[in-house]
Amino acid sequence: MNIFCDFHHGGLYESLRLLFEERLGHQLFRPIGEEWFLEDYWKLAEPYSGSLETVRQFLSIEANGFSSENLNGINEYKDGIYYIKDPIHNTSYKAITLEKFREMDIDIVISSYQPHDITFAKLIKEYKPKAKHISQMGNIFQTTEVNNVLCSTKAYPIPAGKNVVFYHQEFDLNIFKPQSARPSNLITSFVNCLPKPELFDQYKSVLSEFDFKSYGISCRDGTINTLEEIGDIMKNSMFGWHIKPDGDGFGHIIHNWYACGRPVITNFSDYQGKLAGELLTDGITALNLEGHTFDENVERIKYFSQPDQYLYMSVNARYRFEQTVDFDKEAQDIKSFLTRLI
Repeated sequence: MNIFCDFHHGGLYESLRLLFEERLGHQLFRPIGEEWFLEDYWKLAEPYSGSLETVRQFLSIEANGFSSENLNGINEYKDGIYYIKDPIHNTSYKAITLEKFREMDIDIVISSYQPHDITFAKLIKEYKPKAKHISQMGNIFQTTEVNNVLCSTKAYPIPAGKNVVFYHQEFDLNIFKPQSARPSNLITSFVNCLPKPELFDQYKSVLSEFDFKSYGISCRDGTINTLEEIGDIMKNSMFGWHIKPDGDGFGHIIHNWYACGRPVITNFSDYQGKLAGELLTDGITALNLEGHTFDENVERIKYFSQPDQYLYMSVNARYRFEQTVDFDKEAQDIKSFLTRLI
């Protein structure tokens, strides 16, 4: 099948490529060319007052090289398809213009950005009336009028008349996996903008035996460019520092930590009722700062960094990941979901 999907989050799109192309053997395409914006099917620039810089960032054909300003590092054009090299995930994506979309046979259209539920429904009606529409939902506050829902959130009661499957967004388990060597005394954050930096500094100031690092947009130690680098740093870190008010819909980084067998230091309220909350048990797979005083937390971090106690938490973290995430099974569930498309 030919599947068309919008592109707004790199980790999400890569997870869809792994699912639909690598596992299920279909072809996945994303938009390129400013006609998508000009003809009012593409809405990612709306939160930025219709910024042309944002339009060019996501849709430009002219710019060369992959960067944060240009997400279309084109390395091949063949038969009307642009092949986009993504060095972050070390892969390539297929992209098509609106004109090419009109010419092609399209079996499924996926809207993963909520405003596209409406514009892609219009797109299907106008050009591909036989195509099925799926809404990919990754945040618990989302709602949709689309009848087919691919949902990477904590399961909820399915409304009548909906075809819904719940799943975890896939990532490369050859990168995010345990290592046998004991990690360094690193406590590392990969949350953009380092929420609550004063809390980070409070613990850093008294835990001098640990090296605290923060990576991501507007973070002190800069950004990391590839998944391999992120995986290497995670495996070399003793704990993930993961303070993220309001949590995630899915949460690639927190699931990456657990795939590596690395417990996190966090606030459990950030993940109450969220998918990643299933990974968290205080003193077993994670350390909950909210459950104890500052002095108690300092002592608990020291205690659980000792070899025997740390091995206990690390093994439990990976085991909990394996208990809650099964990409093989979920791919079969999604294969069945595709046979029921409305």
